[in-house]
Amino acid sequence: MIKIENSLLFNHREDRERKANPNHVLIGGRLNIHDLEKAFPESTIEERLVWQQMADVDHILQALPHTLSRELNEELGLLSQHYQAELHQTLDSYDKLEGARANHAYTKYQIYCFTVQLNQTGFQQLCRRPVSYTHLRAHETGRNVV
Repeated sequence: MIKIENSLLFNHREDRERKANPNHVLIGGRLNIHDLEKAFPESTIEERLVWQQMADVDHILQALPHTLSRELNEELGLLSQHYQAELHQTLDSYDKLEGARANHAYTKYQIYCFTVQLNQTGFQQLCRRPVSYTHLRAHETGRNVV
């Protein structure tokens, strides 16, 4: 979650619009196999797949800074020299079963929240981006946000 003054920053979805999902979402994304490879360059793809599929917290926590860096760059054009970040909070996991008829998939989402402090250059970079995001005040989200 990126908070600027009393507003939260939401990014416009990159993919097609979906009626059941919001068109603007919080900044962030998922850990991928390449994030694990950056954190553990000597590991095999088989090891990384097991770590990812089994939610191996020790390995995942070490790869999350790479995930954060990649997502902030993809979504906002920020580079690692534009900010300082630290793990702020780990939320309870979120489980979801989706599908139709005989085709279903079960997904367990592990959510890690970071605080991101932009420096002056990072804030300027954010201001130069084409507007594909929106600001909402905390009370407009229907949630209590501090």
